[in-house]
Amino acid sequence: MKLVQADGRLDESIILESAKAVQFEETAAALALLCSAPIELIDQLMRSNRIDSLLIPCKPADWAGREGGRSLTPAHGATSEAAFETAKRDYANLSLAAAQRIIRFWHDRT
Repeated sequence: MKLVQADGRLDESIILESAKAVQFEETAAALALLCSAPIELIDQLMRSNRIDSLLIPCKPADWAGREGGRSLTPAHGATSEAAFETAKRDYANLSLAAAQRIIRFWHDRT
Protein backbone atom coordinates (compact mmCIF):
# COMPACT_ATOMS: atom_id res chain seq x y z
CA MET A 1 0.00 0.00 0.00
CA LYS A 2 2.85 2.40 0.73
CA LEU A 3 4.11 1.88 -2.83
CA VAL A 4 0.67 2.72 -4.18
CA GLN A 5 0.63 5.82 -1.97
CA ALA A 6 4.13 6.83 -3.07
CA ASP A 7 3.06 6.56 -6.70
CA GLY A 8 0.11 8.86 -5.95
CA ARG A 9 -2.41 6.15 -6.81
CA LEU A 10 -3.91 5.70 -3.32
CA ASP A 11 -7.46 7.00 -3.46
CA GLU A 12 -11.07 6.05 -2.83
CA SER A 13 -11.11 3.57 -5.71
CA ILE A 14 -8.30 1.49 -4.13
CA ILE A 15 -10.21 1.38 -0.83
CA LEU A 16 -13.46 0.41 -2.53
CA GLU A 17 -11.80 -2.28 -4.64
CA SER A 18 -10.24 -3.81 -1.52
CA ALA A 19 -13.51 -3.58 0.40
CA LYS A 20 -15.57 -5.14 -2.38
CA ALA A 21 -13.02 -7.96 -2.68
CA VAL A 22 -13.39 -8.49 1.09
CA GLN A 23 -9.71 -7.78 1.62
CA PHE A 24 -10.09 -6.51 5.17
CA GLU A 25 -6.39 -5.95 5.92
CA GLU A 26 -5.70 -4.14 2.65
CA THR A 27 -8.76 -1.95 3.12
CA ALA A 28 -7.73 -1.02 6.66
CA ALA A 29 -4.16 -0.30 5.57
CA ALA A 30 -5.26 1.89 2.67
CA LEU A 31 -7.69 3.91 4.77
CA ALA A 32 -5.11 4.30 7.57
CA LEU A 33 -2.53 5.61 5.08
CA LEU A 34 -5.01 7.87 3.35
CA CYS A 35 -6.15 9.56 6.56
CA SER A 36 -2.85 9.30 8.50
CA ALA A 37 -4.41 7.32 11.32
CA PRO A 38 -2.99 4.32 13.16
CA ILE A 39 -3.99 1.07 11.50
CA GLU A 40 -5.08 -0.29 14.90
CA LEU A 41 -7.65 2.51 15.15
CA ILE A 42 -8.97 1.88 11.64
CA ASP A 43 -9.10 -1.86 12.33
CA GLN A 44 -11.16 -1.25 15.48
CA LEU A 45 -13.55 1.10 13.64
CA MET A 46 -13.97 -1.33 10.76
CA ARG A 47 -14.84 -4.16 13.14
CA SER A 48 -17.54 -2.04 14.74
CA ASN A 49 -21.08 -2.03 13.43
CA ARG A 50 -21.21 1.79 13.74
CA ILE A 51 -20.83 3.28 10.29
CA ASP A 52 -20.95 6.82 11.71
CA SER A 53 -17.67 6.32 13.58
CA LEU A 54 -16.00 4.78 10.57
CA LEU A 55 -16.82 7.75 8.36
CA ILE A 56 -14.85 10.14 10.63
CA PRO A 57 -11.42 9.02 9.35
CA CYS A 58 -12.77 9.35 5.83
CA LYS A 59 -12.95 13.15 6.26
CA PRO A 60 -9.17 13.80 6.50
CA ALA A 61 -8.77 11.32 3.64
CA ASP A 62 -11.00 13.69 1.63
CA TRP A 63 -13.40 10.87 0.89
CA ALA A 64 -17.04 11.79 0.60
CA GLY A 65 -18.27 8.68 2.42
CA ARG A 66 -20.82 7.90 -0.21
CA GLU A 67 -22.62 4.57 -0.57
CA GLY A 68 -19.29 2.76 -0.75
CA GLY A 69 -18.74 3.54 2.93
CA ARG A 70 -20.95 0.61 3.76
CA SER A 71 -18.44 -1.75 2.18
CA LEU A 72 -15.75 -0.75 4.65
CA THR A 73 -17.05 -2.77 7.56
CA PRO A 74 -17.71 -6.50 7.78
CA ALA A 75 -20.78 -5.65 9.87
CA HIS A 76 -22.18 -3.41 7.11
CA GLY A 77 -25.31 -5.53 6.87
CA ALA A 78 -26.18 -4.45 10.40
CA THR A 79 -26.42 -0.81 9.30
CA SER A 80 -29.98 0.22 8.56
CA GLU A 81 -30.76 2.58 5.71
CA ALA A 82 -31.90 5.23 8.20
CA ALA A 83 -28.68 4.94 10.23
CA PHE A 84 -26.59 5.19 7.06
CA GLU A 85 -28.47 8.28 5.86
CA THR A 86 -28.01 9.91 9.29
CA ALA A 87 -24.29 9.08 9.20
CA LYS A 88 -23.98 10.64 5.72
CA ARG A 89 -25.68 13.85 6.93
CA ASP A 90 -23.43 13.99 9.99
CA TYR A 91 -20.41 13.39 7.75
CA ALA A 92 -21.41 16.30 5.49
CA ASN A 93 -21.62 18.58 8.54
CA LEU A 94 -18.33 17.38 10.05
CA SER A 95 -15.46 19.80 9.59
CA LEU A 96 -12.01 18.60 8.69
CA ALA A 97 -10.60 20.14 11.88
CA ALA A 98 -13.18 18.36 14.05
CA ALA A 99 -12.47 15.02 12.36
CA GLN A 100 -8.74 15.45 12.92
CA ARG A 101 -9.33 16.29 16.62
CA ILE A 102 -11.52 13.20 17.04
CA ILE A 103 -8.90 10.96 15.42
CA ARG A 104 -6.16 12.41 17.67
CA PHE A 105 -8.37 11.89 20.72
CA TRP A 106 -9.05 8.26 19.75
CA HIS A 107 -5.37 7.71 19.03
CA ASP A 108 -4.35 9.12 22.42
CA ARG A 109 -6.92 6.94 24.21
CA THR A 110 -5.65 3.71 22.69
